[in-house]
Amino acid sequence: MSDALLTTAQAAERLGLSRRQVQNLIKDGTLPAEKFGDVYQVRAADCDALPPRQRGWPSGRKRTAQPE
Repeated sequence: MSDALLTTAQAAERLGLSRRQVQNLIKDGTLPAEKFGDVYQVRAADCDALPPRQRGWPSGRKRTAQPE
């Protein structure tokens, strides 16, 4: 297991997500993180342990048609 600490930007790149999505995972407790001052850091092993996420719209949410 890796004890390397990653910034939220590095974790986002590793997971193929946006930085905001990583912050939301931390906020809802899905991704454990340590807070140092005002910066969150995530263990690389915790990133690797997350199940793969699907991209696109969340299930149950429908896109609305854009007016022309």
